[in-house]
Amino acid sequence: MGEIKAFLVGVSNYSALKQPDLPFCRNDIELMRTTLINDLSVKSSDIIMLGENLVVEHSDVENKFEHYKSTIRNDDTFIFYFSGHGGNLQDKSHILAFSDGTLFTQKIINYISGIKAKSKLIIIDSCFSGNYEMAMGRTIQKNEWIEAFVNSGCAVIASSSKNQISRLYREEGVSVFTYYFCQAIKSCANAADGEVALDKIYELVFRFMDGWNKTHPSQIQQPIFRSNIVGTIRFLTKQRKEYEKNTFFSDHDDYTICSVEPVHYADIKRYSAKVILKRKVTHEELADINWKIIDEINYANIYKNEQEEILLSGKKLNVVFCYFGYDTDDVVNCIFAYRTIWAEQNQCWKFWGADSKKVIQIKGVKICIEEYYHSIKMFQSMNVGDEEYIISREKEIVREIIKCVQHVKTEYNEYCNSEIGETELVVRLKPYLERIEELFLEESNLEIPPTEIRDWVNACTELVAAAHDFTCYYNEKYINQRSIENRKDCMNMTMIRYNKDLEKLLKEGGKLDKLKD
Repeated sequence: MGEIKAFLVGVSNYSALKQPDLPFCRNDIELMRTTLINDLSVKSSDIIMLGENLVVEHSDVENKFEHYKSTIRNDDTFIFYFSGHGGNLQDKSHILAFSDGTLFTQKIINYISGIKAKSKLIIIDSCFSGNYEMAMGRTIQKNEWIEAFVNSGCAVIASSSKNQISRLYREEGVSVFTYYFCQAIKSCANAADGEVALDKIYELVFRFMDGWNKTHPSQIQQPIFRSNIVGTIRFLTKQRKEYEKNTFFSDHDDYTICSVEPVHYADIKRYSAKVILKRKVTHEELADINWKIIDEINYANIYKNEQEEILLSGKKLNVVFCYFGYDTDDVVNCIFAYRTIWAEQNQCWKFWGADSKKVIQIKGVKICIEEYYHSIKMFQSMNVGDEEYIISREKEIVREIIKCVQHVKTEYNEYCNSEIGETELVVRLKPYLERIEELFLEESNLEIPPTEIRDWVNACTELVAAAHDFTCYYNEKYINQRSIENRKDCMNMTMIRYNKDLEKLLKEGGKLDKLKD
């Protein structure tokens, strides 16, 4: 991940243009600068700020930016922020006003969109600033894969619609939108586990501004967000502390413990172990092996995060789930001959009951016998597809899924921007959602992948499934099954999951490339 570079402009003095001065714009850029440094870990040396002396001429911006642009690298994130006068011309184009003249907003957006930073974020706090357009961005070609696109592109968030004035928050001495934008960053940074996603920031900005609009009905501002980013922009926070989770592997004459995963719940310490049996065993022998595993992992320090470690370190196990197969393929494909459950006596056993019809209890261990283990193994072996074909087909499906979702996100943003209504949104989304449905079924019907590419294919499947969830909200079939608020909440949560699945697929693709080498 590259650096965050920020270019902040606040124009306060408009005497040369005979327009009202905006002294609070200097406060805006100082608040933005402080927020970027304190909450998004941006280095002060990576921030250019114009407007501390109130006057900002457009030639200053052009010259400073041309020099600053040379420091921006391909993997950096670039933030451009403007606070000052803005207006609409008779030809309906929008301009940003500087102390000595104006520049076209759309030209600024187009220019910044073309710089070499991987991701660009433009923030405009001016009157009528929602009067801009956002191009869809470059589409993925047949010979390309997602590493060139994930979390790359340009996003613009404006303080008001094309017909609205942007207001001053008199009690705070800064612009209303800038105040709530910085509050959203702070809130997300405080709640984040080391990073903040742009989609969470602008979602919270919209909620804050909605609250403002309800309490200030004569000063309504509708933020406008548009983006062509495939995924989102992620910012590291100062709170980031990478937790190093311990791993566990243990080899024995009769069995191998391949992995132990923490599945703790509150103060109940639980582990899930995947085990390969090296020979056929009786049920009594399996119970004995299970007890050996319990003894071995009883004080294993394996946790998801620091909070779990503080709460459970040194505590005895309460519950252990074991999954037994006979080879590595069983573990990778999650095909198990036995599942066992052990819980200490003070645990309520009914919560750990098994759903298999064949369940026996030996030596305090519940053993669930998977009746169809051999049938499933045979089915898998007979239906493994060609690796090269599956990789090629998955890539084709994922490329088209991404294209469809980009259109879905674009139209949904216009709905959130109050530019279109819900009925119009449903009509606009229909062709893209129908195509996502088709692609979901095509991906589901692909043959079983070979073990070597299973994790990558699973990541593709998860992404396609997340995209398919978009079809459940603004679809003619389901539109009456949820409230307006619930539809929005579900859509936003699915968007977050889809972006995370994109990043997971990118990581798995890196492993696949190494494998193919």
